[in-house]
Amino acid sequence: RKKDKRRKIKRLRARRIMDKRLYVAEGNCKRLDVFLSEQTDEFTRSRIKKLMHGLERFATGDLTVNVNLKCKDEFAVLAQSTNHAMENIRQLVAETGTLSGEVQNTANIVTTNAQALVSTSRDITYSIGEIEGGLTQQAADTQSCMNQMEILSDKITQVSANSESISAISKETQAIVSDGIN
Repeated sequence: RKKDKRRKIKRLRARRIMDKRLYVAEGNCKRLDVFLSEQTDEFTRSRIKKLMHGLERFATGDLTVNVNLKCKDEFAVLAQSTNHAMENIRQLVAETGTLSGEVQNTANIVTTNAQALVSTSRDITYSIGEIEGGLTQQAADTQSCMNQMEILSDKITQVSANSESISAISKETQAIVSDGIN
């Protein structure tokens, strides 16, 4: 879960950075448009148009664009900076794609583990039910055994009492027989 959270945070950060860079790129396009309307020099105007065209293509989703100006002035520096920003955005998009794939793989693993957990939980529940049934039967059998032992104990007590009576009768009979013979 922590890895998923970190990946989600990374993805959100990358998206925010990309949104900010696209916003900056769009703002640069607008600023350049104002600048272009104020310029009268056709040479300067063509450089700005090339830069704007590249930025507009990039802003509409063409991530393969690079702005190439064949000059050695501040427009070349601006084009180089713009290309650098676009490369950074391309890298962020690629990282976001990679992170999305990793998140999907992790989600698949979590789903598989959750399914295994559910299956194992069902097996455990079934086993607990079986154990409960066995314990209930064992308790009933134990109670039945206790009842039979109590009945047996009562019978043994009765047999013992009868044996003592018979022994007493036998002694009396022996005494009578002995007295009668004498």
